[in-house]
Amino acid sequence: MKKKIGIIAAVALVASAAIIPATTASAASCAKKTKVTMLGTIKPEIKDQFLAAVADYNKSQKCYTVTSIPGDRNLTFLQNVTPMYAAKNAPTIMNTLS
Repeated sequence: MKKKIGIIAAVALVASAAIIPATTASAASCAKKTKVTMLGTIKPEIKDQFLAAVADYNKSQKCYTVTSIPGDRNLTFLQNVTPMYAAKNAPTIMNTLS
């Protein structure tokens, strides 16, 4: 029984070491910033708070720049994104307009 518990503990330790990323100085740095664009179909009631959170996030790290692209709430989701795809400028993150 003790041997089984020891084996289970060893397997759990190895598995957790494999999935928990190491936090080193090199993990926090990157060769260049990655641009992430989001179709900004944010409800008007929370738009200001959302944009403030994006700005805070961008200031908090050096690897990504998140940009919110305003969507036209009078158009459908496909009417918003189809021209962006056609122009080879589709957002990284999209959700339907609500």
